[in-house]
Amino acid sequence: MRIAIIEAAYYKEISAALNLGVINTLKEDYGIEVSSITTYSVTGAYELPLVAKWALDAEKFDGIIALGCVIKGQTDHDAYINQSVFNHFTSLALDYGTPIINGVLTTNSRDQAWARAGGNDSVERKSHKGEDCAHALMEMIQLKSKLA
Repeated sequence: MRIAIIEAAYYKEISAALNLGVINTLKEDYGIEVSSITTYSVTGAYELPLVAKWALDAEKFDGIIALGCVIKGQTDHDAYINQSVFNHFTSLALDYGTPIINGVLTTNSRDQAWARAGGNDSVERKSHKGEDCAHALMEMIQLKSKLA
């Protein structure tokens, strides 16, 4: 099994925490070898769908997890980015028939993002969306194999 993780580096520490959650969950809960996981880094969330398409075109991966964070600012910029990225993930997954799990956090603050990326020294953990994404991907891959 081959898995691609595409990570937006704009909020690098948050994306790295999400990535670590994905990798640890895939290893510990599903026995996936680290050598079967390839991580690609892009500048920001807007670039994620294009790299996902390239990964799908390469036909090397059973599934993709896209990670990143878009934090609301003083303009509507976040809404345009989020809508575009999310719509493209859905289109790509439907067009290629390969699971793409959207792990892009959409929050109002950096603290909200950290709370969903496992927490840190100053923010309590509410959840870990990286772990959630790993579970979702494996469920989709297993479901696809049952339906094939």
